[in-house]
Amino acid sequence: MVDIIVPVYNAFEDLQKCVSSVMRHTDLTRNRLIFVNDCSPDERIAPYLDSLTGENILVHHNEKNMGFSANVNYGIRCSQDNDVLLLNTDTVVTRGWLDKISACAARDSHIASVTPLSNRAEICSVPGYLEKNDIPEGYTVDSFAELVERCSLHLYPQISVAIGFCMYIRREAIRKVGLFDAAAFERGYGEENDFCNRAALLGFYHVMCDDTFIYHTGCASFREARNELCIQHEKILRARYPDLMHQADVYLRDNPNMQVSENIKLHLALDQGRRNILLVSHRDFRKGADDNVGGVQLHVYDLVRHLRGQFNVIVAARDSDRLAVTAYGSVHSYTMWFYIGEQTVTPMLHNPGMKKLFREIMEGFAVDLVHIQHTVGLTLAPFEAAHELNIPLACTLHDYYYLCPTVKCMRPDGSFCGARQKGETCDACLREREDLGFDAAIVPAYMDCWREECGTALKLCDRLFAPSRSVQEDYLHTFPALEGKLSVLPHGTDFAVRRSVPDGKGNPVNRVAFLGGLSPEKGSGTALEMIEAAPDLRWYVIGAIGDDALAASGAKNLKKTGPYTREILPELLDRYSIDLVCIPSVWAETFCYTISEAVGCGIPVLCFDLGAQGERVRDGGFGWTVPAGGGAAALLDKIREIQADPADYARAVQACLDAQNYDTAAMSARYAEIYTDLMPGKAQRKECFTALLQRQGQSAAGIGASSARVEELSAKLREIETAPSYQLMLRVRKDLPFKGTLKKIVKRFV
Repeated sequence: MVDIIVPVYNAFEDLQKCVSSVMRHTDLTRNRLIFVNDCSPDERIAPYLDSLTGENILVHHNEKNMGFSANVNYGIRCSQDNDVLLLNTDTVVTRGWLDKISACAARDSHIASVTPLSNRAEICSVPGYLEKNDIPEGYTVDSFAELVERCSLHLYPQISVAIGFCMYIRREAIRKVGLFDAAAFERGYGEENDFCNRAALLGFYHVMCDDTFIYHTGCASFREARNELCIQHEKILRARYPDLMHQADVYLRDNPNMQVSENIKLHLALDQGRRNILLVSHRDFRKGADDNVGGVQLHVYDLVRHLRGQFNVIVAARDSDRLAVTAYGSVHSYTMWFYIGEQTVTPMLHNPGMKKLFREIMEGFAVDLVHIQHTVGLTLAPFEAAHELNIPLACTLHDYYYLCPTVKCMRPDGSFCGARQKGETCDACLREREDLGFDAAIVPAYMDCWREECGTALKLCDRLFAPSRSVQEDYLHTFPALEGKLSVLPHGTDFAVRRSVPDGKGNPVNRVAFLGGLSPEKGSGTALEMIEAAPDLRWYVIGAIGDDALAASGAKNLKKTGPYTREILPELLDRYSIDLVCIPSVWAETFCYTISEAVGCGIPVLCFDLGAQGERVRDGGFGWTVPAGGGAAALLDKIREIQADPADYARAVQACLDAQNYDTAAMSARYAEIYTDLMPGKAQRKECFTALLQRQGQSAAGIGASSARVEELSAKLREIETAPSYQLMLRVRKDLPFKGTLKKIVKRFV
């Protein structure tokens, strides 16, 4: 039998809720309730407690106010030989609470006390450690308690002291330690710390019951006096137990039982009963992540925001020298990090350590399907791990990486090779590529080996997707065995800007924009030639510039707006009254998001007849193409033709408006259908993050493993960034010579 001692002082509404939950979830034929009313001035308290009196329910009313600690001591004396559980009135207990806590206490005769988890219980607080948590959105007290029990790691870890809101004490500890010190801690706060420290000196220890959750409102009975009591009683404790209090401080700082709260956060992010989809990417799309803007990142972001209500979507993506793994449920999300080292300059195909990590991720999250988006910097480990675990596997071919480690199949002279070269031609090209970090001359038939390994990995996939026919054809040319697995599934776009169709009269083109990041392979040199050769046109570069010559251009007819986000692009195109978007890329793009952006805003497109950009413009009719080798002259000649044919321009605008019918929701719905087909039956496995949490904890000291830790560091960083000295440094940095070289040097040493 366990005696549940409930000290009572006012807080009538809280008392009613507490009693109701105890009655509902406690077997009072085997346990007792002892209420000690400390002369509550609220006249409702006494009659309410008296109405509860019955078998195994005892009620005592003090004739005068004795203080919290004296109340507890009275209850312990009434208990005589039983273990006791001290329960505050501002709590709500949950199913199976007492049986689980008492079973935890019985694990070791040296356990003095047990504290369950709660939303407001300092070192036993979940989901946020040391936080005053509310019940997470979408949960009730009972359903959250069920989640805590279901996902528990059953660690029952040692803690520095018990937390008094719900404190189980074994009778053996009471016999040796004695009662609470009512003289020093009359009104409460600190009395349980004092008891726990005395117990520790006598060889006992205290544990957390990590499979039980009790709701706690927090300090209902003496809110106003709490701060004063904290200060006074803290001084007493530090004077009595300097070493033990120091150990408690270290516990507070280091959170050695981080796995408990982190495990709950992970499960909180996942919706129970839903299938778990793992998306693997070479870069993360999250704000603040390294290199978070790009076509692959945009695509993964679109999939996550549409599919997270249907599946639990887990994204594993490189973020600098770490692998960020983020679980996205319908409401909550959670990120954990694993150190994987800096990405090597020379592309690597296999790494047993990386494969082990991906296996742990897939097993820990009970992944039902893996969809690989990109593996540059991650080796082929995700393919291998999924295959070894017999998990359905899909892959989207966003570029030519699995055909050539140069990714874009660009020759050293800046021209596109066609993505179908082989043998000595490829080896000769690689020998001139210093950016790959090795001398290809010492590795005979390197490209043959590369394609053999990549082809083997791609064959492991159940489905392969190409965003355009040109990509599909290029891959099938090299890997004909993929026929039947590789299908075209274009990316959707959410732009749907309605604009009026021109009347087909007058000069329709005066303002031409280049969209997206302009670099040499994106045609920055061609763009500069066009700007200088046509001063009568107004030119706009809307996006980042990765070309020194173009960036330095001071042409009067050129406006450079800087980088943009998808959300503000329609407003930018409208602000500058853009008539035509020119995409001068000299490599065969595999999809070209800038075409989607332009067409989605009702602006026709001009590009070279090359790769996905030529294919999409020809098929959609929302623009014009010129021969790939025509250069700036061919693009300018076509612009003059368009100016002379307003009716053709009006036709292209209408085609843009007609094309605005395949959005990211429709694309994601198609993927959801495919995922469902690849995952027969219902989810059978259960998530278990033990190995992941241990691995994360091992690297925590170096990189900051948990979301909470990163939030803490981010707050400190924001503090630094807003400091006047930092702002001054930023202003000086703008004019700092050789800052690119300096940045590389600093990064190398940091």
